[in-house]
Amino acid sequence: VAFTSFYNNNRQIWLRRYSKFTAFSTLGLIFAGGLVTSTGSGLAVPDWPNTYGEFMFTFPFSKWVGGIFYEHLHRLLASFVGFLTLILSIWLWRTESRLWMKKLGFFALGTVIVQGILGGLTVIFLLPTFISMTHGILAQTFFCITIAIAYSLSKEWNSFDRSLAKDENISFVKWSMGLTGLVYIQLILGALMRHTGAGLAILDFPLADGKFIPMLNDLLLTSINYDRFDLGLEPVNMSQVIIHLFHRIGAFVVLIAATGLTVQTFRHQREEDKIFIPVLFFDLLLLTQIALAAFVIWSGKTPIITTFHVWTGALLLGTSFFLTLRSLLIFLPEGRLQLLFKHQTLTVENSTGLKNYSSSLWELMKPRIVWLVLVSTVIGYYLGALKSGKSILAEPWMLIHTVIGTAFVAGGAGVLNHYLERDL
Repeated sequence: VAFTSFYNNNRQIWLRRYSKFTAFSTLGLIFAGGLVTSTGSGLAVPDWPNTYGEFMFTFPFSKWVGGIFYEHLHRLLASFVGFLTLILSIWLWRTESRLWMKKLGFFALGTVIVQGILGGLTVIFLLPTFISMTHGILAQTFFCITIAIAYSLSKEWNSFDRSLAKDENISFVKWSMGLTGLVYIQLILGALMRHTGAGLAILDFPLADGKFIPMLNDLLLTSINYDRFDLGLEPVNMSQVIIHLFHRIGAFVVLIAATGLTVQTFRHQREEDKIFIPVLFFDLLLLTQIALAAFVIWSGKTPIITTFHVWTGALLLGTSFFLTLRSLLIFLPEGRLQLLFKHQTLTVENSTGLKNYSSSLWELMKPRIVWLVLVSTVIGYYLGALKSGKSILAEPWMLIHTVIGTAFVAGGAGVLNHYLERDL
């Protein structure tokens, strides 16, 4: 019994460490992705998933030159994070007793798969704005998912102090949730600005063409493009100017919300270090982000400064999201907390009707085995296409049909096996 307890505790410790490593690796991946866009290397490798017709993982380092270095490194890091997430989802499924954690693990896996596909589509369709934006924002979303998993596995989650769980503290929870939402919207505006080429649509900061509130007319556009011509830059249109201004306004709104949260923290939570320190850290990040925004403009979008601006945005979102999770844990009354995070295991007794049938069918299909079969199928499909000199996406519908068909056959085989052995 003592050995079993030691084994389970040790396994939980390593799962906790592994989840944190996955979250930090995701943060590194976001930085690498930012470098790709900042250096204009998004199409430095024109094919996908191959690299100049070669297997991605065996592409020689001697050919990592120019923009190829940034794009290929980003792909390798993305594959690494995807592999980490696959292991994490399986690990959670095998060891976690909380049903919502099992689901969150597979949701993370699904998100990273979609993210990888979007990354490939940005190359195939030559960096379309919508797909490129979605690719960037989904990366931030996935980062938040990894934070949620890591925090839910932490010691703090399982041994928190409920003395502050009072109705009067719920306002702080609402403030932190609102701030997280505003930061997320601001990142969407930033992605829109970045992928529409509006980053330098206004060339001065903190003013806009020498004014606090510029008039959106032809005179403003002419003045901006006149200055851009002197710098050897292509002219911009009014839509790009408006997008840029919206991003600046969004930053101001986030600053106001952060100030309100800080004031409330100083008034009511100054003695609570678990709240006070993250709020101060967020404020420090926000001031750094504003300074980086200024230097992005003043330096003419120097790639490393622009990338740090993107990366700090991810840190801001992660910090505010973490603060929201922690405030929910500390301040939310027990009853409401239980509604959000039920300690529910995957058993027939926990569900009824269609939900009961679906969960039972899901168990009978042996999803972990199906995942392994699908991974093997895609790898085999890829190697076959590589040997024939074709891209894996040369016939995308055949690939999709193959994967879906294989999933049904593998899952059906699992159900049939249980049926045939029902009396054993």
